[in-house]
Amino acid sequence: MKLLIDIGNSRIKWWIYDTPFEGASLHSKADKMIADICDAQDVAGRIEQIRVASVAKSELLVAIIQRLLDKIPVSVVTAEVEAERAGLKVAYQNLEMLGVDRWLAMLAAFNVFGASGCVVIDAGSALTADFVTGAGAHKGGLILPGVQTMAKALFANTRGVAVESLTLPQTWQPGCDTLSCVEQGVTAAFRGLLMEIQRYTRASLSGAEVEPAIVVTGGDAEWFVTAFNGKALYEPRLVLKGLMLLDEKQ
Repeated sequence: MKLLIDIGNSRIKWWIYDTPFEGASLHSKADKMIADICDAQDVAGRIEQIRVASVAKSELLVAIIQRLLDKIPVSVVTAEVEAERAGLKVAYQNLEMLGVDRWLAMLAAFNVFGASGCVVIDAGSALTADFVTGAGAHKGGLILPGVQTMAKALFANTRGVAVESLTLPQTWQPGCDTLSCVEQGVTAAFRGLLMEIQRYTRASLSGAEVEPAIVVTGGDAEWFVTAFNGKALYEPRLVLKGLMLLDEKQ
């Protein structure tokens, strides 16, 4: 039995593979995450390995692993990007520049959904989109601020206006106050992005009888899945499932 952990820019997600035990927390709540894992006594006692994907600062990663090992003394595998694994061939020449979360998300999406190619969208603090052919060739991707990051960057430079988070409508129209103008503007921007993603996908990945899969994960995934009008798949455990593919031979 394996404990899978995804340490993102602001949150930590975990899942004891093939069980209902899973959770998520802010970085500041890592101790609660460890307590929750250990509370599943009948399961925690059978964990044989911990697998970790992290884009956080190395000191946070080391601290979390050490606290886990104090409670669950087993081997730890920390995922690192590889040029080729389980049929996926990445486009980056410098592998250190590709986030391990993006790589694992592509790895899982391609192996589960990507027989005719796939687009992998991670809608978190940053929004990333990666394009993979049916043969497993990564064509490259996009990185831009996520929904909340984009809004906070704007409000940080707008006097007298502050907001904790945005709620995006599915269709945009002109706003009539500052907050709604921002919400409508961000909605219009991301709807334009989705149109471009679909245009590129049709031009560069299509060709088989089955359309390439659009697979979405991340904290703001629900809005994007709905915006694709039923053409996208929501997979909240995408990075964690990618960790399981580290068993696959080259």
